[in-house]
Parts: sequence; structure tokens; C-alpha cells
Amino acid sequence: MPQLQLLELGAARLVAAALISVWFEIDLRFASAIVLIPVTAIGHVAGLRLHDYLPDNDRLARRVLGGGLLAISALGVIRVLP
Repeated sequence: MPQLQLLELGAARLVAAALISVWFEIDLRFASAIVLIPVTAIGHVAGLRLHDYLPDNDRLARRVLGGGLLAISALGVIRVLP
């Protein structure tokens, strides 16, 4: 998909989310989300580079990375639960 179409799609999603949040009076905390965009971008770029670096059949490395991601996600879920 060309870069311009991706940008237009992202802008359309942002506008749709804003309209839905206003219509249903949902606090989406846009300020916090916008502040986290650079951090998210760095994480995605690092993940893409690591994915390209790993060989396709390196099962041990993929298991270690998957276990780490699972552990971090579980900690986040446990922290949110009462």
C-alpha cells in the first residue's frame, strides 16, 4: 500500500475515533496517546529490525522473545486488575 494511502487511512481512523468519542462521551485520552506515539514508533522500528535480523528457523530465539513479550503483557494485565 502506498505511503500516502496509509497516511490517509490513519487520519480517517483518528477522525472516526474522535467523532465516536464525542458522540458516546468516551474519554480516549488523546493527549496521552499522542505523547506515546514516538515511544511506540521506536518500539515498532526496533521490532521490525529484530524480526529481519533473526533467521527464519531460529526457534529458540523466537521462543525467548515470545516468552518475554508474554511476561511483559501479563505484568501489565496483572497491574490493571484490582
